[in-house]
Amino acid sequence: MAKPLLIAAGNRWRRDDGIGPAIVDRLATQLGDQVDTLHISGEGAGLIDAWDGYDEVWLFDAAAAAGQPGRTTCIEAHHDPVPAVLCHHSTHRFGVCEAIEMARVLEQLPERLVLIAIEGEYFGEGEGLSEAAASAAGHVANRLVLELGNTPNAL
Repeated sequence: MAKPLLIAAGNRWRRDDGIGPAIVDRLATQLGDQVDTLHISGEGAGLIDAWDGYDEVWLFDAAAAAGQPGRTTCIEAHHDPVPAVLCHHSTHRFGVCEAIEMARVLEQLPERLVLIAIEGEYFGEGEGLSEAAASAAGHVANRLVLELGNTPNAL
């Protein structure tokens, strides 16, 4: 069985924009060589090339603050389009959502692509996730460790 690719989108120096890196760092520690990992800034241009050759890709990103910090959205993006509401917080002109939809048009999506977006609360300069984002990121990491067939140790 081929390893899944876990992609962290976001900037850990912009508070809750670091949700993706926080989750992938935690999963890399727990799952070790069972997964491949990649960190991106949120710019979508390189995503299609990055997941080339992978059958299973998990992509973790922050969603714009919309009143429910920590709310988690999971989209089986190989089947379902990414809702536009998730695409509007990025400062990139061609972000994660646009890359996914472009790959769909070009028929270059991986066999399984799961986008997990967690609504952030604070996106200003600084390190560390808000309490709501950190809690949601922990739940997501725990569930994914189980999904990939491992048992969490000291999560």
